[in-house]
Amino acid sequence: MTRIFYTLILCASFLFTSAQDTILGLSYQVINGTIKVSWENGNDLKSHYFELEKLDNENIWHGIQYLRPNVDQVDFHTIDKTPSEGVNSFRIKMKSREGETGYSETLEVYFEPLSFDILVYPNPANAWLVINADKPYSEYSVNLMDRYGNVVVSGYTKESSCVLETAQVMEGMYFIKVEGEGASFKQAVVINHR
Repeated sequence: MTRIFYTLILCASFLFTSAQDTILGLSYQVINGTIKVSWENGNDLKSHYFELEKLDNENIWHGIQYLRPNVDQVDFHTIDKTPSEGVNSFRIKMKSREGETGYSETLEVYFEPLSFDILVYPNPANAWLVINADKPYSEYSVNLMDRYGNVVVSGYTKESSCVLETAQVMEGMYFIKVEGEGASFKQAVVINHR
């Protein structure tokens, strides 16, 4: 009886270290306000599925993306589209074809969201709205939206200043939304043709 118990402990320990050996090259990139987590599968024959897990503020791991490898697949990546400001902790959960579960080492990523310093004028606007960013971005979108979120006027620019024509827009309350490089800005504006 003791021998069987000892064998089970030895197998469980082997599977845990096997999962860490199977998940190789765990790395990350911060891209446009998201965190891309990448790794290689060192032994794709044993892996039934992978799951990216994230640690919340209460120290509980939550699965945020599930991946099942193809037969020949070696490289994997998943994207956290809603990273938290500050430290984000990730790990990869691996389940083997035999039903055993193992985890990678923990990957900690410091994330600082980008922000816009935007000036929108005149407000109220008549024929046009000027949107000035504090610095030029690689590209950002500018959308004038009605109160239901429908885009009324839109534009893209790589400059620090953008002008939206509003002469044909009906009078009323709208929202200007500026997005680019993972940053977002939203402000209420009034269109008044009087």
